[in-house]
Amino acid sequence: MPLINFHTHLTSQKEGEVRIVSLNVEEVDNIESLSMVTVGVHPWQTDSNNMEDLLAKFHELIRHPNVIGIGEVGLDRLRGGSLTLQAKYLREQAIAAASISKPVVIHCVRAWSELVETLSAPDLKQLTKAIHGFRGKADLARQLVDRNYYLSFGSILVDPSPELAESLTVIPKNRLFFETDTSEMPIGEIYSAAADILDTSVNELTLQIENNLNTFFGFNG
Repeated sequence: MPLINFHTHLTSQKEGEVRIVSLNVEEVDNIESLSMVTVGVHPWQTDSNNMEDLLAKFHELIRHPNVIGIGEVGLDRLRGGSLTLQAKYLREQAIAAASISKPVVIHCVRAWSELVETLSAPDLKQLTKAIHGFRGKADLARQLVDRNYYLSFGSILVDPSPELAESLTVIPKNRLFFETDTSEMPIGEIYSAAADILDTSVNELTLQIENNLNTFFGFNG
């Protein structure tokens, strides 16, 4: 059974792996060759002088049949435009996602309260959402899961801090994903590390993540 790689920027497919490729709106030349893609305006791009053009391209691309979700989008206190500006663009993209019933994949750095506030608006109540590359502590993980977020863990799981390992253990398995992001690490190494932490088998975890994928993206199996 292939392993789900929930979020990667590397476009070459690997045997035994199903990749969800994350593209920003300026990197979509190969979208026709990729079967499952997410597209978004990254928070790092929000200080661009051509944001209106980027957003126009975003609204055009999200209806492409290969685009199964929106992302990565989000907030980053360390890079990009002001958080106020980032929140504005995050909201615009989240509303677009909700309008076509597609989930969002989120990048968040040191802006958790602002993220939750932005995505807790009444018109986004039904939005399906996941945090990619989660590295936070267990208390934050619980708070996000309580607000119906999925959490995706990356290559850091292979050598995790005790705090990150604890975070993995407090998350219901039906809210989990695993990813490589920009790493060349085989996704199987991350599954193996997660299985060890969770005291389960890679096969059981693989079946669970496949079910999670179908639920998150609204697939029928």
